[in-house]
Amino acid sequence: MTIQRTFSRILIGTCLTALLGLSSSAQNAKPVLIDEFGNIPCDDYLARVDNFYISLGSDPTAHGYAVISGFPYLRRRLAYDLWLDGAVWSRRFDPDRITKIRGKEIGDIRMQFWLVPGGAEPPKFDPSAWNFTFAEKSKPFVFHSEMEQICSSPTFTRPYKEYIDANLGSRGHVVIYAASQRSFRKTLQEAKERLKGIPGKRLRYFFVRIDGSPYGDNSYADYWLVPKRK
Repeated sequence: MTIQRTFSRILIGTCLTALLGLSSSAQNAKPVLIDEFGNIPCDDYLARVDNFYISLGSDPTAHGYAVISGFPYLRRRLAYDLWLDGAVWSRRFDPDRITKIRGKEIGDIRMQFWLVPGGAEPPKFDPSAWNFTFAEKSKPFVFHSEMEQICSSPTFTRPYKEYIDANLGSRGHVVIYAASQRSFRKTLQEAKERLKGIPGKRLRYFFVRIDGSPYGDNSYADYWLVPKRK
């Protein structure tokens, strides 16, 4: 009995020590800056997202933060925002493992990937409301094309709407390239469904016929932003 009691006490003590060690480890855990970069090409960006998720995978309790900042590169910041969504979607990563932060509009374009272990306090990121107002004498531009190649931006409609909401009198023009009326109508319906959060009077749709080769009977769309004419 004495040996059994002694063994039980040792076992209980060992478990308590381990639990206290885990608690202490959690309390001492600190956020880790996994990566930080400025203006880089799309393929390099995707490789860094992969590495970020590998780091997250090594600690199931951790949460990731992606912080985007810089001025005056709004369209580039938005590209980083949307490319992250595209990478997560195409690679079937868990979107709940990360939080995106829109940082301050100061300094050069900058993106940071932070890993915050379970139990640790995240850094004070100081999020900012980005300014979507068009600069004076801005010209129409293609904000999103369905013909994009390596980096995809499946959530482009969110900032597309933010631009239109922030600029009174601006419009969205959707140019649909199609080999037939049938494929045009199909893509038109898809575009209207994507943009249903934007008032119809702020949108216009255009049909541009293309040669069936090499597209066959397929179609694609370019989403333009058109500032108000002065």
